[in-house]
Amino acid sequence: MTYFVGDTARLYTTFRDVVGTLTDPSSVTLTMEFNGTSTTYSTATGINRIGQGLYRFGYFLSTPGTGLYQWQGTGSAMGSRSGTLRVLSSSERPAALLRWDPSGDHSVFDGLEQIILTQRNGAQRVIARALRLPSNADQAMAGNVAAFGAVVNWNVWLTDCPDAPQINSLITDSYGRRYRVNRVTNSVLRSMWEIETTADAGEPL
Repeated sequence: MTYFVGDTARLYTTFRDVVGTLTDPSSVTLTMEFNGTSTTYSTATGINRIGQGLYRFGYFLSTPGTGLYQWQGTGSAMGSRSGTLRVLSSSERPAALLRWDPSGDHSVFDGLEQIILTQRNGAQRVIARALRLPSNADQAMAGNVAAFGAVVNWNVWLTDCPDAPQINSLITDSYGRRYRVNRVTNSVLRSMWEIETTADAGEPL
């Protein structure tokens, strides 16, 4: 995942038992190695439990460089998961991020992020590879009151989310912002869900 100095990387992970049920480990740690310095965090030092077997950590990125992270669980839900972070200074911002070409929209993967999908029955799934597409803000009038809503579109691969997200289910992005699902279609190649969402009530644009 690519970030810029000043961002907060929100890292998510899930733990399951041997039959695949979301389960809390006996202990959870996250080891961050950034620019040669390694630090281990726990639930006592910043890791947040956000649901059964679901954990999140916010890591403020103050310097450019490359980081490695590894989640570790023990007990009945033991297991590990690792990933990398790339942090750029503002002067290193790639030119490709300053413009958008619709013809290449489905082949740009720098926008991949982890999201949490919460279905209407409360079931949650962490999706590690969601592609956020260019978004826009809509304005509507209700009498003399102007209402704004951030419309965000996502691509999610069927291999990561076999069941279609339900209408009015909830997507929580890597920044903790929430979006309600308005529409879901299957892509032409039947390989991904194309999801349209609107910022949940009370969320900033």
